[in-house]
Amino acid sequence: MRGSWFGQSLDARRCGNDIRRRAVSSGMESLTLAVTHEEHEALARRAKDLGLSEEELLRRGLHRVLEPKGLSFRDALEYTFRKNAALYRRLA
Repeated sequence: MRGSWFGQSLDARRCGNDIRRRAVSSGMESLTLAVTHEEHEALARRAKDLGLSEEELLRRGLHRVLEPKGLSFRDALEYTFRKNAALYRRLA
């Protein structure tokens, strides 16, 4: 599918999914992504399990994919908590 946003032509077909982009008033951009019924159901279940909206779960996943390579602060924090889990249980 081809579209034109902001005067630029955009080929929006990637990996078999239709992606559409548009600006929203808050200075952010909005994406519309076509997914299979099964993918949407899995997304909805995972978001519900985590207590998040589907949009927030996707946003967090996008941030994780886009963060620089190497050990992130969150990765280091999770590693430290896992490594010291027994100590934290004893101290609680």
